[in-house]
Amino acid sequence: MTAERIGERSAKLVSFLDLAGHSKYQRTTLHGLTGYSPHYAMLVISATAGITRITEEHIGLLLALDMPLFAVLNKCELAPGAV
Repeated sequence: MTAERIGERSAKLVSFLDLAGHSKYQRTTLHGLTGYSPHYAMLVISATAGITRITEEHIGLLLALDMPLFAVLNKCELAPGAV
């Protein structure tokens, strides 16, 4: 079945955009958020690193764009007990 056929037969579609998480690519991330106009943003936070400066920048960017967001923790099994 083709992607077009799936789209025709579906009541709802969910698309994921994987945008840059490094500050070097902040413009690319901003372009992706404004160009594709997603309904929600999923912010993936490493449990080993916690909330970093770039995480805070991304949260600020999403708030400025008035975009609903939810956070997901990854690498939970590797996190030290204090995180």
